[in-house]
Amino acid sequence: MRGVKNDSSSNYRMVMDSSPSRFRIGYSAMVLRYRVSCLRLYLIRSGIGSRVYQQFRSRKTAHRWSTAYQIVHGSITLGHLRQLKNGTDQDGSTWYQREWDPGGPDEEYARVSEPIQSNAVKLGGPGLKYAEEGYGPHDPRRPPNFNSIPISKHVHGAAIDCVLSWRKLGGPWSARTEQLVARFGLQRPQPDEEWHFELAPGKDIQALRELFRK
Repeated sequence: MRGVKNDSSSNYRMVMDSSPSRFRIGYSAMVLRYRVSCLRLYLIRSGIGSRVYQQFRSRKTAHRWSTAYQIVHGSITLGHLRQLKNGTDQDGSTWYQREWDPGGPDEEYARVSEPIQSNAVKLGGPGLKYAEEGYGPHDPRRPPNFNSIPISKHVHGAAIDCVLSWRKLGGPWSARTEQLVARFGLQRPQPDEEWHFELAPGKDIQALRELFRK
């Protein structure tokens, strides 16, 4: 028995399933959402605004964003793209057309072709930032992306992208900011993504509630 609740205003989806593994994933996603909400409410008292950009990301979107990034900034070669049937992956995204081919060897990076690169930019995520995969290694839907790219934690709701204004705290990576993030049981493991939040171990919900009783 499965129930799905969609909130398009915050890209929030809660999934409940009778299987233990799905329950654990769903529970962790809800705890993460709660902790980020507590942090945001706490910051409101200091006049610091915030906006949740995304928690859940579909496998298809994660694959498309990750592949686009790897074409523009990674090492996907012309040979990888030439192997695609009609230049299109199994999700229906077109990454290659013959008229875009510069004619180099298979080992040459695909980004040398301006049309291929421009197409990838259009298919990529906002700002074409680093993004991880939606499909597991050796999944037939993964090509032309590499098997070594990790699966995005957004696929299971294990990460939230939340844009905050950190100026009043000395910047996104100041000691005060880091202490506050840790205080709410959160962590930001991507050093170049101050908006990317994940759960940190060791902070329960009751401890968070106590912050608002002081």
